[in-house]
Formats: sequence, structure tokens, C-alpha cells
Amino acid sequence: MPLVRVRRAMNDGRVKLSDAPGSPTMHRIRLTYMTGPRAGQTEIHALTRHASLSLGRDPGCDVRFHPTEDTVVSRNHAMIEWTLEQPPLFRVSDLLSSNGTFLNGRRIGRSVLLRAGDRVQLGSGGPVLEFSFDEGDDPRTSGEQRAVPSVTQEMDATTLRARLPNLED
Repeated sequence: MPLVRVRRAMNDGRVKLSDAPGSPTMHRIRLTYMTGPRAGQTEIHALTRHASLSLGRDPGCDVRFHPTEDTVVSRNHAMIEWTLEQPPLFRVSDLLSSNGTFLNGRRIGRSVLLRAGDRVQLGSGGPVLEFSFDEGDDPRTSGEQRAVPSVTQEMDATTLRARLPNLED
């Protein structure tokens, strides 16, 4: 019987599969808020779920900023795009925002290459995001962002389903 690895949060018992045998590697963008109202938080976006990421205060943006606290951020401020080649190439573009987009402290006027560890700032004095990319193999970076410790254990799939009716795919 095949074994699956699971992550279980210690505070609420919810379980999410971190990987199952034969499952494809999931490439993800990680955006860590370095400054602003969400400083210290990280968002993870799967490349397969998006064609690009829009950043701004508009409710339709993929990466949304607070409408009244992040006022230097335009409604549709910037865009992160990528290629599907291996490894993917990432670019960040300013969308003619009022206050500009900065990459590592320098204002960008067009689409520029984005590398792991680069910092994107939305507007002078605005929030700063650190960009990184991972392939999802590390259980510490699996899909759900948690503020509590987790444990990994192995068990067969039948036992897992019997014990945990709230299992998420």
C-alpha cells in the first residue's frame, strides 16, 4: 500500500497532503512582506494557477494591499510575469503607477528581470516585498502558511482517510 506524507498543524488538527508518490513538483513564488502593515507575512503563489501576478489595491489584484493603509500603492501598480521554461525567468513591470515601482532601491521604467532575493517596493516609502522562487520539495514551504509548528508523519492512505475526514487534496 503506498505511503503519503502529510503535514498536520498542532493547533487545529487540519491536514494537508504535502506530497504523494508520483505527484509533480509544484513551482511557487514566495513574496515576503518586509515593510508595511503586513511586514513579516509571506504569500505563496503556484505558477500553475496563474499566468502572472498583479499587485495593487484593487480587489481584483492577485497580491492585494490595504486600500487605506497602503495609499502610495496604486490600484493596479505592478505585474510579475514568468516564462514556462526550466528554470522559469521572472520579470517585474510597473503599470504606469503614480508613485513608481522600485527594484532593489532603483526605480524601474520598464519590465526588468527579477531574481531570488530581489526586493520590490511599490511607491517611494511604500511596502517592500522580497521575491523568491522554490520548487515545493521542502516540506517547510508547502502550500499553507502556518504560524505554528507542524509535524510530518508517514501512514498508509487508507488509515489516513479513516482517521481524518477533513483531509484536503
